Amino acid sequence: YSVLAESENKKENCLKSIELYNEALNTYSIDKYPLEYAQAKNSLGGAYLMLSDDEDTEINLSKAAECFEDSLKVRTLDNDPQGYAHSKINLANTFARLSQIEEPARNLGIALGLYNDSLKIYLKEKYPNQYGMAHNNIGNVYFLLAQVSDKKDNYMRSIESYNKALEVRSPENSPVLYSNTLFNLSDTYLMLGESERDPDYIKEALKLIEELTGISSANLTPFRFGEICFTAAKCHILLSEIEDKKFNLKKAIEFYEKALQIFNEIDLNDMLRKTKEGLQSAKDELNIISEK
Repeated sequence: YSVLAESENKKENCLKSIELYNEALNTYSIDKYPLEYAQAKNSLGGAYLMLSDDEDTEINLSKAAECFEDSLKVRTLDNDPQGYAHSKINLANTFARLSQIEEPARNLGIALGLYNDSLKIYLKEKYPNQYGMAHNNIGNVYFLLAQVSDKKDNYMRSIESYNKALEVRSPENSPVLYSNTLFNLSDTYLMLGESERDPDYIKEALKLIEELTGISSANLTPFRFGEICFTAAKCHILLSEIEDKKFNLKKAIEFYEKALQIFNEIDLNDMLRKTKEGLQSAKDELNIISEK
């Protein structure tokens, strides 16, 4: 049911899997069946984490965290290293989600420690996929921490983490994951460039976006391609405030129009609104320049 919930009837299948895992735990006590108990608790936590997307977010995230913590009472670095790392990642994901609801600095700090715990097992040479996942997620945590404090330092740490993920994620071995991390990296350079008013960071973001636009459309969802175009437009808007105003406004308009076409097709109201506002603002600014 947990697997089914990933593709259909999410809420219904999550609730069914929660019911079944709880039934299993009536038999799998921590004393008699510790390994089965830990597996069931980890899976139950996963079901609560998935359910938190649909309802009672804070309550279900708290239940998920409790389950992963219970699992880690059995799964230790010594007796079950892979299970330990897996539950640590799940618990870290839960605290990262909680940070969007309450106490962002505290919950992101906890998530960061948990991701780093998983890297005691997920070594680059032995578990490259998990190593890449952990570092991508650490990059996300630092990106979010930059919204709270120490903007430049946390953006720089985020960039470092995404680059570590890209050491094992390539267009050849994992094109979708590669494009996701590359987009995260470009977005971080954009935010850093905006906060520092530094065109070099913005140009680095554009260089990464150019690479992203060359990736096969089979490896990019329409939404992601729309995001790429929207981000490129934002880069050119920021550059227009620093240099080559007319050129960068024209490029921004070009990318906003591409993004608008995509978001129209997939009917995303929020991104449509932001894109239309950005496009109109760029056109107005260009008209003012042209009239002078």
